[in-house]
Amino acid sequence: MYVNVRHEKKVFEKFVEQGIESYVPIVKNVKQWSDRKKTVEEPLFTGYVFAKLLPHELDKPRYVAGVINYLSFGKQKATVKQSEIDSLKYLIEKGYSLSTNSENIQVGAKVKLLLSAFKDEVATVQSIKDENAVVYFESLNQFIKVKTPVSALQQVK
Repeated sequence: MYVNVRHEKKVFEKFVEQGIESYVPIVKNVKQWSDRKKTVEEPLFTGYVFAKLLPHELDKPRYVAGVINYLSFGKQKATVKQSEIDSLKYLIEKGYSLSTNSENIQVGAKVKLLLSAFKDEVATVQSIKDENAVVYFESLNQFIKVKTPVSALQQVK
């Protein structure tokens, strides 16, 4: 499921309350502030919660606050293999250092925002700072500061 950024754990908890089998891979990262370093737990995939649903349960997640939509490719709902989820669980449990690679999106790149109402609109990356991007929507003729991780941007070719 696509969920609002920074709502992954909350959505996961709501799914568990409703009896929906779900998973959010959580990794530990060291963050550097000007005065200190701190280890924080963050979702490996920003904006994603994996849910195992039976065909008659497909509408259940849509009514949970924070859920945007099903992860899909075109009009086809994405399916993640149980073996892939099990592999993620194993790697995280064993303490492997995991991170995602976000296609090296650069300033000037044409992108689509995956986790927003603008997901079908093409934007141009104006700046990137601390994994957040400022993008320019040509169709709106506006700059919009989007506080979204670079991993939530898809480069348009």
